[in-house]
Amino acid sequence: MFECILDSTQFRRLKYELEELIDKKEDSLRFYNFGDSYKKKVEHIGAKEAYDMGSPLIL
Repeated sequence: MFECILDSTQFRRLKYELEELIDKKEDSLRFYNFGDSYKKKVEHIGAKEAYDMGSPLIL
């Protein structure tokens, strides 16, 4: 899972590059656009967040 905060240009580039990398017969991608109000749609429970929400998070 990847969590990224991208502008529209960055998103289109990432999507294009990932589409070129995957094997479409074996792999799949899902993109979720939360819009400008994404912070209202992310729920966090537990210890204080340890990463910068302005930077990409790769799990």
